[in-house]
Parts: sequence; structure tokens; C-alpha cells
Amino acid sequence: MTAYIDTLEVFDPTNNAWYAPVVTGKFTPRWGLASATVDNKIYMLGGYNDKGYLNTLEMFDPDSNSWSTPLTTGTFTPRVGLAVSVVNNKIYAMGGSGNNSNGGVLNILEVFDPDSSKWSTPKTTGNFTPRAFLTSAVVNGKIYVIGGGYYKITMGVGYFTPLNTVEVFDPTSDSWTTPTTTGTFTPRGYLASAVMNNKIYVMGGQNINGEFLDTLELFDPATNSWSAPTTSGTFTPRSGLASAVIDTTIYALGGQDGNGALNTNEALIVGPTAVFENDTFSPHSILLLIYPNPVLSQTTISFSLPTSADVSIKIYDAIGRVVSSLAGKELSSGMHTIRWEPDVCDAGSYSCVFSSRQLGIIQHCELIVVQ
Repeated sequence: MTAYIDTLEVFDPTNNAWYAPVVTGKFTPRWGLASATVDNKIYMLGGYNDKGYLNTLEMFDPDSNSWSTPLTTGTFTPRVGLAVSVVNNKIYAMGGSGNNSNGGVLNILEVFDPDSSKWSTPKTTGNFTPRAFLTSAVVNGKIYVIGGGYYKITMGVGYFTPLNTVEVFDPTSDSWTTPTTTGTFTPRGYLASAVMNNKIYVMGGQNINGEFLDTLELFDPATNSWSAPTTSGTFTPRSGLASAVIDTTIYALGGQDGNGALNTNEALIVGPTAVFENDTFSPHSILLLIYPNPVLSQTTISFSLPTSADVSIKIYDAIGRVVSSLAGKELSSGMHTIRWEPDVCDAGSYSCVFSSRQLGIIQHCELIVVQ
């Protein structure tokens, strides 16, 4: 009997520690779901449990450690093994396996807008290959859909056939394209991906023989080319893993191998040389200015981006609690200004932290609040 779990655990990279926060609300136990983050809230979509394919959407708020179920309109197709990506604060849900014939795979694209809690199905052009247990990544506002596969039914038994296909969705035109690529990408499903310096790192998964892989391959959208980076250390062969990027490190978490579920957490340290290999992405290209400082009633935070990128700006108090989240989405290139009013903050020292996963940049600035 399969056990579906509703566990939530948090990893703190500053001290390499796991902990389980006390949460409120309900999270549906399930498998094969997808997640996306918008405005510092985590959305969990789809999956499968003993009730079948799910179109469940639940939201976790890390600031309050609470689960909630948004009341939505529109249609989200029940499915497992889908991929999701966020562009302009909207969640794009692609592919997966659902209730069509023989548990076959889907080429459905549906969009969720958290601001209106509404699902929509854009009318698209071009081709998106039906597939499940794929991965997706966003570079310069475009969604790259990679790998996954389909089921071939032989004598009533489904066999998973992985793909090495790369397809690109442009939300500005609702169009799919299939770039001509160079280099080699191993056909695989149940894989994970992460973006750093506008390049997509793809890791793990299963091949056509059902073998668990420790393969790491790199896709460069600027040249549509695949390469295999030279790495040191050990990466555990596994499928169904998850990934996350913090500063210049890619974390690969969980998954399974031939012996069952894993609690493995391994880190790929890309390092400043790799992250800033292009001069236009040097750390000095982000100019963070805060004026006035000390802050009485309000201050303006200004910064310049060399290219469109995901940006997070948070204000922390002296003991590390988040008191304000000022940005948490993809912004265009150029200058940006954000106002902050410390109306609920006591006088004292605070820290403004600017970070961008895509640019591999994190900057700190001290703020002094006076009454």
C-alpha cells in the first residue's frame, strides 16, 4: 500500500539544518505534484493519491506557516507529473498524466493568476509534445520545457519512454517553438532543473531502461546548445528529485532509487567564476541605493538590472525575522525604484537583502530606522 504524506520540512543552508515548522491549515497528502512561488507564497498543484488524479491547488504562506485553499474559477485539469513555471506572477502548468485513455500523457497548458485566483487556457500556436514527468525553467521570460516522456502500452502494461525534446513557450505571443539544438541531452524523465546565469542545469532522472541517473547536463538558451559540465564530488543517481537555487549553489533534494525513497540532499556549488563568466553579469552591475538612510517615515530603494531577472528584496530585523517583502518576481532590465515605509517597525537596525537567483547575486545594506 502506497503512503501519501503531507509532510513539510525546511532546510536552512546557513547552518545545513532541517526542521519541521508547526503549521496551521490543511495540505492534501499526494504524490507527483508541482510547486511554484509567487510573491513569497508557495503554490502546490495537482498530483495523485488514493482518490486518483487531482486538480488540487493549495497555498503555503511561510510568513505565517499556514496552509490555505484558494477559491478559484476556471478549469485546472487533474493530473500528475506536470511541470510549472512562473512568468510575470502567473503560474503556467504544462503536461502531465491524467484521465485520458490508458493513463496517457497530456499536452495541456493552463495558466493560474494568483491575483484573481482564476484559471485560464490560452489559445496557443506551435507544437507542445504530450509528456509527463518533465521539467521546465524560465530564462528571459520564456519557458523551456525539457525531457519527460510518454507511456507505451504493451499487452496491457505501460512502459515509460523518455524524450530529449526541448520546446519553448513564449507567454507574450502564446506560441510554442522547437529550437534546433546542438550537443547531447540524455533522454530522461522524472528529472529536475535549475537556472543560474541564464543557463539551465538538468540533473538526475530515469532513462529508457529504468536506470537511475547521476547525469548533469547544461543547456544554454543563447546558443541552443547542450554541454556536460565537469564536476567534482558525488551526485547520487536518482529520479523524482527536487531542486532549489540559493545564491551560487544548486540543491538537489530527495527522490528515489532502486532501494526506495531517499532523503539525500546534495549541493552543486557553481561558484563566482561560473556565475559571472560574462562581464555583463558581474556583481558590480547591480547598483543598490537606499535614500534617505536613516529612515524616518519612508525611504526609496533603487537598483539597476542588466537583464530581466527574478528579484527578491526583503527587510530583516536584528534577530533575522522578515518584516517586509518588497519584491519577489521577475523584473525587466533597467532601473527600478521601490518605496518602503517602516510604519510597523520599532526604531533600530535592520538589514535590506537584495537577491537574484538568475544573476547569482546577493547584496546586503544596513537600514537605520528612527522615530
